[in-house]
This record gives sequence, structure tokens and C-alpha cells, in this order.
Amino acid sequence: MSHGSRKLIGQCALAALALVASLARADTQSELRALEKRREAAIESQNFATLQTIYSPDFVAVTADGQFVTRDQLFMVFRKSSQQLSFDTDDIRIVASGNTAVFYGRLTAKMSDGSPAFVSRFSHVFVKKNGAWICIAGQSTPLGK
Repeated sequence: MSHGSRKLIGQCALAALALVASLARADTQSELRALEKRREAAIESQNFATLQTIYSPDFVAVTADGQFVTRDQLFMVFRKSSQQLSFDTDDIRIVASGNTAVFYGRLTAKMSDGSPAFVSRFSHVFVKKNGAWICIAGQSTPLGK
């Protein structure tokens, strides 16, 4: 095999690896965007069975006022407030590396009459375990209405 042929084969192999990596990133993006929609719907419908599959039992977050909360504490907040609220997430950015990803977004919560309740910028840290993404940490910063 000539040097030119080996070089061409090497370039093709690198291109194939780049394509596979690009497809994996696209899958991660779509999986996490879909998971965010499931999370929003589960909060609104009080579906804590679904939320338990999304949030790790060891989940911890920093709230808008700087307090740490556990998964159980977060679920108590959801139980108290979500009956009157609906949620929309936009301005999404996802950074992934291997089996870890950080999901950034802007969350707008609205009251049942459509008036804004709050707007925040948030981040969630996900790890992929047994083929499923699970949220292990979060943070929220208020943006004002």
C-alpha cells in the first residue's frame, strides 16, 4: 500500500470518528431536551414517580437565595407550588463530555391566569448511568419578571 493510500485511509478514519462523535452529541442534546420537557410536565402534574427517575437520590442544588436543597426538599417545594404554575424553558445550552452533561436554560414560571410568577437562569448537571441521564446537581439564579 502506498503512502498516499495510507494517508487517505487515515483521513477517512478520522472523518468517520468525527461523524460518530457529532452524532453522539446530537443524541445527547435531543435526549436532554426531551428529558427537560418530561421534567416540566412531571412537576406540573405532580408525577413524583417520574421525577424520582430524573433526579438522583443524592441530588443537591443551590437555590436562588443561596441555600442548599436536597431532592426531598425540592420535591416538597414542587408539591406546594406546582398546582398553580406552568413552566417553559428556553435559551437552552447543553455542554457534554462523555457521560456527563450540563444543561443550562431560562425557566419562566407562569400562574394559572398566565401572569409571570418568576424567571430564572438554571443549570442542571447530569450523568448517564445504566443508559439513562440522571440529574445530580442544580443551581438557580433569579432574573426578575
